[in-house]
Amino acid sequence: RYRLLVDFNIIRIKNGYLTGRIYDEVRIGFGSGLKEPKFDQNNFAALLGYSLSKNSKVYMGYGRNTYKSKSSGSWGDHLLHIKLHHNLNIIGKNSSKPQP
Repeated sequence: RYRLLVDFNIIRIKNGYLTGRIYDEVRIGFGSGLKEPKFDQNNFAALLGYSLSKNSKVYMGYGRNTYKSKSSGSWGDHLLHIKLHHNLNIIGKNSSKPQP
């Protein structure tokens, strides 16, 4: 898998930003060896997001997944993405400081 992802701020709203996220992910299959890679799947999304807290964001937007098959050519799905991202701090705030 190879993904190109871009996050950017659009406008400031109250305590946060309305953010944008665009990504394109290409999946490469190597079923018949490294000499003949197959580019058989592609995932694209364009999303709008908002920060709910310091560690949480919610995103909503459009996605398109396309697939190739030997029998039917290409086909795909149109998607409505609703995503919740939360960053967990499992180490703790002061974990980089030496303990006495």
